[in-house]
Amino acid sequence: MKIAIIAPLVTAIILFVGFGGASIAFNRYFAWKGRPTRVAAASSVLLLALVTSWVPNAMVVRQEFVEGVRLSLPGARRVHVTPSQAATYRQVSTTLARRCSTFLTLPGMNSFYVMAKEDPPTTFNATSWMFLLSASEQQQVVDRARTIPRLCAVRNDELVAFWKQDHRLPDRPLLRYLENDFVPIENDGGYVVMVPRQ
Repeated sequence: MKIAIIAPLVTAIILFVGFGGASIAFNRYFAWKGRPTRVAAASSVLLLALVTSWVPNAMVVRQEFVEGVRLSLPGARRVHVTPSQAATYRQVSTTLARRCSTFLTLPGMNSFYVMAKEDPPTTFNATSWMFLLSASEQQQVVDRARTIPRLCAVRNDELVAFWKQDHRLPDRPLLRYLENDFVPIENDGGYVVMVPRQ
């Protein structure tokens, strides 16, 4: 048997024993109400649902990891991704490290700071900054960004759509700055690297 199959089975057994102990304790607590069988049945169904939903996903994730390639970028040396994802992340990180002193991201993609070995321009770093940062906080980021030579930006519209769901992006200073004052120079896998307009 392969380790990819054995590990989830051992985990399931450990969980079952753990849930079994919890079930016994739960039964003792509710025994005075005369419902130990229902509680045991409910805990067993819950355990079965957890294990049957977790084990197949764990096997798929394990297989994707085995079939993937190492990203081999700073801070992500052990991360495995598809070959096309690896090429994209390497290209974007290389472009940022080569062309930019630092960069802004839309939405927040802080892992690129690690992979490109760059410091963020401010401490206002959040994944969904478009919604989290107030107009005055965004203006502080814009004011600081305007003073930075060789500033770049990275935009990924698929990630923006994920964060905004069915909402509109708030019309605030940093979003306007990125949309109006930058032009694209590279698009790799949906990651658009931009530089300030001349």
